[in-house]
Amino acid sequence: YNELLKGAMVMENQVLQQIADYLNGKITKEEYSIIVQEYMTLCGDDLIKRNISFYQKFMESVPDICLYYVDEPDDSDYKEREFRKNIQLIYRELMNLT
Repeated sequence: YNELLKGAMVMENQVLQQIADYLNGKITKEEYSIIVQEYMTLCGDDLIKRNISFYQKFMESVPDICLYYVDEPDDSDYKEREFRKNIQLIYRELMNLT
């Protein structure tokens, strides 16, 4: 059980670090969107097993945020601000689920 709990914390921390990298300006919103898609494709099933609440909160928000503010064409400052605001909100919510 301890190994399962430890594994969940590592995965949650990776997801949170990806968000923090965007919020700290280490990666762009476009890079974040790609990283998060690849990570969830590779690790989503394991995260479901380890912390379903964290996974559900992430999946109910982040894919739509990325789709609207990254994938839809428009390089406006508005989209950048809204993306950042929404990602900051989900980051705080996810922190409470770790």
